[in-house]
Amino acid sequence: MLQQRFLHPDALVVRPELVHPSCFGASNGSIKLNISGGTSPYTIRWEDSPSLTTRQRDKLQAGEYVALISDAAGCTLRYRLSLTQPDELKVNLSEAFTLCKDQSRNLRATSNQENVSYSWLRNGQPLSETGKELSVSRAGTYRVIVTNEGGCTASAEVIIRESQTELPIDITAPSSVDLGAEIHVVNISQIKADRLKWHLPVGAVVKSQSDERLIFTMNSAGIYTVALEGYLGDCSTLVSQRIEVLPAGSVLLPDDKAGAMIKQFLVTPNPTTGEFKVFVELREPQDFTLRLLSPTMVEMDKKALKKVQVQTFEYELRGNTSGVYTVELRVGEERSLLKVTKQGN
Repeated sequence: MLQQRFLHPDALVVRPELVHPSCFGASNGSIKLNISGGTSPYTIRWEDSPSLTTRQRDKLQAGEYVALISDAAGCTLRYRLSLTQPDELKVNLSEAFTLCKDQSRNLRATSNQENVSYSWLRNGQPLSETGKELSVSRAGTYRVIVTNEGGCTASAEVIIRESQTELPIDITAPSSVDLGAEIHVVNISQIKADRLKWHLPVGAVVKSQSDERLIFTMNSAGIYTVALEGYLGDCSTLVSQRIEVLPAGSVLLPDDKAGAMIKQFLVTPNPTTGEFKVFVELREPQDFTLRLLSPTMVEMDKKALKKVQVQTFEYELRGNTSGVYTVELRVGEERSLLKVTKQGN
């Protein structure tokens, strides 16, 4: 008896080699099909490009690709592949503004990815700054380019204008406070702006706010920045100060006795490289003295004022010698001391 055997060819097998696009929207992906099984030779047709019959495709964007594979025996396979789109790298810049006369402000770039590098241009010309912030004192078109570890880039630009309007804004605040203590920030500007806007750190709890004063607290220790932005005519000025919130009990403060005459006694900036300001506010006009003492407690300066309630004093410590200086405020029998740290230039 004659027996017949029917041989079935192996099934078609595809082992793809995929290279996904390196950046969002890039056209540098590739597909290579390694085909085995079935009966060679094989023919390939791509659904998105029917005239293309190659096993390898280059310069591809992210997306889905389907290959129709046939062998010499007429067996067919519809094979689907996907190239993944990487996350888009994005960057945002501060809003445009107009500089007041002789003022500088910072542009800040923020990216949605970590470990990126920054490069800046003004009117198309490269600048030396490589950080996420750029100090701007001239008008122009500013552009920032961010590059991630994969070489992907994103950019943003803003047009900065300048004005001849003068608006020197200044504030004073403590350099450090205890956690939970009220933080008093005082506007000591000499020129009245058309409009003022406080910029508070995230998490700030506002107790009181006006153009002249801001009082708030923070619920966690850390280093925070508070700023005041002023607008006059077509320009704006922004001034900021860093405040360190320390664990409760870290900051030594004068006794807050009932009937105490000293309401505010602040120094800024602290530490300083030489120049600093002292802000004094009493509960009512009083005679007081203000002394500046050297690190060895030798009197360097003394001011005596009559019937004054609010006053700002400017100091300049010359030379390169660093040290801790003392500012003493005395109102009648009431006395308060502030330490000022001078850093070497």
